[in-house]
Amino acid sequence: MDPTAARPPTSAVYLRCYPRDDWAVETLRRRLEAQALALGLSPYLYIDNGISSRRMPPRLADLMAGVASGAISVVLIPGPWVFGLDDDAARRVVEILTRQGCRIIELPSAREARREQNAAVPRRSGRACPQAPGTAESRGVPDAGSQATGSNTVPTRASNGLLTAGAGCGDRRRTT
Repeated sequence: MDPTAARPPTSAVYLRCYPRDDWAVETLRRRLEAQALALGLSPYLYIDNGISSRRMPPRLADLMAGVASGAISVVLIPGPWVFGLDDDAARRVVEILTRQGCRIIELPSAREARREQNAAVPRRSGRACPQAPGTAESRGVPDAGSQATGSNTVPTRASNGLLTAGAGCGDRRRTT
């Protein structure tokens, strides 16, 4: 291996939940590790589960020492709140880490992630979407709710066999 070749930055995932929440930590850890892998990173894990931010959490202290020594240059977090529930305290930790040359990467919100995912899906053509088989509209029967309430939702059968309210394709047509 060429010692002058650029190596990927050493990264870390930091999580803190208080009170202790194993489910949330595991869910966030998986999302953060997936994001790290998508960025070509292989992060170390620093987790303070059940540790209050009133005093310096021990794994956060370890992480900050790693950043200060130059061993860690990228930290992935779900949001600055992991550093402290007080916005000023969380901002101070972010400032300390970035001043030491560390790049902080936050998880996109669920809304942003859906928006990015939807942007990657090809758009449908302008053709009308056929109604689900067996719905009132597909049989030519007008939906009684659309006349009374202005809604055109009709029950449709989902792939799992359960009835759901919907226009069959998710389109929202106005009734006049």
